[in-house]
Amino acid sequence: VESSLKNSVGLSSPASAYVMLMRLLLASSALPSLLALREVVTHAEEDCEKVSVDGYRQNCGRKCAGRSLSKRLQGSWAEKAELCAGACSANENCNCFTLSPEGDCRFGLTDGKGLRKEPGSTAYVRDNSADASKPSDACDRGQVAAVEGSCRSYRHCVASAWTQTECPLGMSFFAKRKACAWSGAVEGCEELARNDDVRNVGCGSKKRTFILARGQAVQGWLRHEVLNWQLEATRRADVRTRSEGLAATNILRTVAIEMGSIESGPQRWGIFSHAEDGGLDLQAVALVNQLNNTLDIMAIVNRRTLLKDEIAIGGAGRALLGGILETVQSEAPDMPLIVQGTPGDDVVEEMYRKHGMQEVGRSKETGKPLLEMKLDPQCVGFFKKSLCGELNLREKSAVAWRLLPHSEKLWNTCAHMMPADVYWDTLQKR
Repeated sequence: VESSLKNSVGLSSPASAYVMLMRLLLASSALPSLLALREVVTHAEEDCEKVSVDGYRQNCGRKCAGRSLSKRLQGSWAEKAELCAGACSANENCNCFTLSPEGDCRFGLTDGKGLRKEPGSTAYVRDNSADASKPSDACDRGQVAAVEGSCRSYRHCVASAWTQTECPLGMSFFAKRKACAWSGAVEGCEELARNDDVRNVGCGSKKRTFILARGQAVQGWLRHEVLNWQLEATRRADVRTRSEGLAATNILRTVAIEMGSIESGPQRWGIFSHAEDGGLDLQAVALVNQLNNTLDIMAIVNRRTLLKDEIAIGGAGRALLGGILETVQSEAPDMPLIVQGTPGDDVVEEMYRKHGMQEVGRSKETGKPLLEMKLDPQCVGFFKKSLCGELNLREKSAVAWRLLPHSEKLWNTCAHMMPADVYWDTLQKR
């Protein structure tokens, strides 16, 4: 009662609380009012967004008592709850996970279901008595299976019972990976894929072919892949011990922001490689805001820098940037292309400046420089080829001419839009 009065009425000391209590009890209607006050405070502490997670029981105003790992997630409460549940389910000793108001996911590392009071947080405890979904046969933790006759639906095992869920729009269950994937890469489900915003792009002297995805139809797919990257980075301690991995993790938070369905705002662009199992592996992703012929590249992350795993491919970031420039230029072939970017760290800033981007202002949000480069229509193709190392003999001759001091005064070529140091560094590496 004392705590309720102090928190609700703002009393400054226990003595003040007792004085107020005695005065209330002397009034004939004081006791019912006091009980009502306590009930309101209690409900306020335990109130939270009601989001159910298959196989878990929600506990508002509580946190898991066991030792845990913590990771900040992006997205709606339901998406964060699903991701955190996946991390918990992947650990055989985890029986509880907590979501904080700030979006932190804390999943247990010890086998226990103890709870502690923590207003604002929500704990989810495994419910081993949950009813099994169709079919009702028993299963082992971690098992995943397709649903016969359905592309989007699949089953996964929670608390020794099957539960059924669906892949996001545009995606289907890929049995070979036991995960959701783009429907165009899943045999028998290709008709569910919207191919208008997916096309092949080449980059590199080896003519490696990537899949470029952009547009409103693929935003759910790209967000799903980005959240998987975040979860993988959380599980692996080596990502945070590498300086470039830590920087990429921070930039990935920008790419993972929830944007809704507004078509005119920032959108994700992604580059995928073909995998041996017939699926697609995300290699690089960017958050881009396009306004006519102006591109604001808000963030870009590649798999090799972030995860550095066995399926990471070099050059994916260059392929993504080249594909973005090519695509936008094809929509307005006679207009110059203005590329802007606010680097997330000093390393990215140095790279931008090195490739000819110049400071035109400062970001009000971060204080970082706003860098810009203007590409003439006839030079966009040259810039993309230069990024990917695909210059032909004539274009290489233009580079050689660029390296001559003051050559731009006699003949200014597309090679002159980038500093000479870029070409010298490339020659030294070879």
